[in-house]
Amino acid sequence: MGVLKRFINLVLIGLLFFCWSGTFPVNADETGKPEVRALWVDAFRDGIKTPEQVDQLIQDSLDANINTLIVQVRRRGDAYYNNSLEPRTEDPDLLPGFDALQDIIDKAHANKIEVHAWLNTLVACKKDELPQDPNHVWNLHGPEAEGRDNWVSYYRTLNKRGKGWSKQLNPSFYLDPGHPDLLDYTIDVHLHVVKNYDIDGIHLDYSRYAGMGWGYNQTSLARYNARYGTIGMPEPDDPQWAAWRREQTAGLVRKVYLKAIALKPSLKVSSAVITWGDGPMTTCDWEKSRAYTDVFQDWRSWLEEGIIDQVMPMNYFSEWNPRHQYWYDKWIEWEKNHQYGRQIVIGPGVFTQYIEQSLEQIRRAKAPSANGNYGAGVALFSYGASHAYSNKDFEDRKEAKDLPRQPHPFLPDTNNWLFKLLSKEGSYPDPVLKADVATQPIFPTPVEIPDLPWKSNPTKGYLMGTITGLLEKVDHLKVKVESVNLDGNLRIFREVYTDGSGWFGLAELPPGEYWVSIDKDNSIGATMQKVLIRPGRVSELVFIGEQQALEKITPGFIELN
Repeated sequence: MGVLKRFINLVLIGLLFFCWSGTFPVNADETGKPEVRALWVDAFRDGIKTPEQVDQLIQDSLDANINTLIVQVRRRGDAYYNNSLEPRTEDPDLLPGFDALQDIIDKAHANKIEVHAWLNTLVACKKDELPQDPNHVWNLHGPEAEGRDNWVSYYRTLNKRGKGWSKQLNPSFYLDPGHPDLLDYTIDVHLHVVKNYDIDGIHLDYSRYAGMGWGYNQTSLARYNARYGTIGMPEPDDPQWAAWRREQTAGLVRKVYLKAIALKPSLKVSSAVITWGDGPMTTCDWEKSRAYTDVFQDWRSWLEEGIIDQVMPMNYFSEWNPRHQYWYDKWIEWEKNHQYGRQIVIGPGVFTQYIEQSLEQIRRAKAPSANGNYGAGVALFSYGASHAYSNKDFEDRKEAKDLPRQPHPFLPDTNNWLFKLLSKEGSYPDPVLKADVATQPIFPTPVEIPDLPWKSNPTKGYLMGTITGLLEKVDHLKVKVESVNLDGNLRIFREVYTDGSGWFGLAELPPGEYWVSIDKDNSIGATMQKVLIRPGRVSELVFIGEQQALEKITPGFIELN
């Protein structure tokens, strides 16, 4: 049966290559078309920890004609930058006093390279590397904290033989996006970077749950049960519970996006997103994907709603594995065809494979889909492990055992091979094959970064608001937004609900005046206020409550930018 499946996969791969073979450009830059050429620069490896490492990063980027750096400056509730709400990282390799983010911004901008600050969003720590600083979020709001001060995302596991779910709750090292206090803390951390550093973008990672069994924080559960009138713990695969968790991740992204672009409209907000396993071919297939069903990261809907500028799917599929190669091609075909007026930057995992294989994956990522659609570019993971031979993970023989070229050597000094070969014809000496492997360049000339027309020439605007000062529940209140029609134009009507902090937000509103009203118990609006929506700008409403009566809410208005 396994042989048959592999044969079928190979046939399908062959068919895909046959259908697309005519679309691969001989010279990838012959049109000079703008595209994102990004490197994910993680902080678990060298790359940003000293001025010398940053100098090398910039030089490697110039050698490769890279135009965007996605730089990890928050690993687990810590900071690789000096002006931070959180403790400085305890990474011993970071030069004392060195502001890695500021140094990268200065040097990258001097060379016309964009810098996107990459923040791990919901991961707090690691089992064998618990933070020592008492002010670290894990030490303040980890499993030892009580009641609402506990922000941990607890999880359930499958019973033996996978039959049913255990009732036992286990603390994870994730924080729970369904907890309102954690959500607002996370937003504040992200916005502090936007306010204090001249970054071109902010990049969310781990904007998801860790798996289907996660999400059982007690405050989150209480919110869920209050919403639906239920008690106890829903099963991990309960459809309603799954939908609620997708709402929480979408709420995180929506709140980061609207608050960030309110501060800096030109800012690019992006997220690394999951592509585990087989890829979708239809919209119905999407709802079977592991991103949707396992980690509750419905990033397709984020694009469609307009609450993110770019997603960067982590297409970490090894070219030397036929099944992975097939999955990679299915995913990138889907990604090119489902951008919904935003941008998808395809993310090959160069760290798992050999240089010529990575170049081939990049070439296919840059080619049009069968429908003639292009992705916005590529983001390569990772700068610090640019091919299999320079990946420290494969120094472990168990990790390297499936690699096709054996015995596998770890050669850290070869990491810059890829960067030179991205832009120039050449070869590299493969240490196992004992031969030079010839390659053709993918980025032979520099190109511009693609325009974001919804920012450079916007036709829609944004709205956000907050209900404050109430002692009663502000979670999941209905907010109605209706256009003021004085000239006979088509009426626009939208509904949205407040989050656990009484905040709400809407994207993609046509410009004009709107009435905004708050419903109590789905009855007549307790208060109504007019707001002006302008293209490319965020308008904000603040409803200030008195005591416990929602009917006594008084409106306040702030127009941003």
